[in-house]
Amino acid sequence: MTIADEFRRSLEAGLTELATNEWAVTEAREQVISDVTPSEAFENIVDVLSLAGEQTDPYAFASCCWLVLDLAKLSDTTELPGNLEEVVASIAPVASNLQVEAELKKVANWYRVNR
Repeated sequence: MTIADEFRRSLEAGLTELATNEWAVTEAREQVISDVTPSEAFENIVDVLSLAGEQTDPYAFASCCWLVLDLAKLSDTTELPGNLEEVVASIAPVASNLQVEAELKKVANWYRVNR
């Protein structure tokens, strides 16, 4: 199972738990990366960012971007993952609709991607 797949399930569960546990999504994000190697982190960045584009909730979209940044830090490189520029461009309208452009911009800035 990929990190994106695991986070998709954890995110859905975490969003439903927010009323009783305000840290549910943060905990899910932390758990997903707990045993990730730098190479695994790097290999999963684009898939997690693509997951952001599937979201209809601003907090869920932002959480995917935060996970991407966590993975970027774990990967210990600013090397541009394949297709990242295309994914940033393709999900920019979703970020705009959800009013979370700032979160996507943080990802783009990390990799020095112009949007």
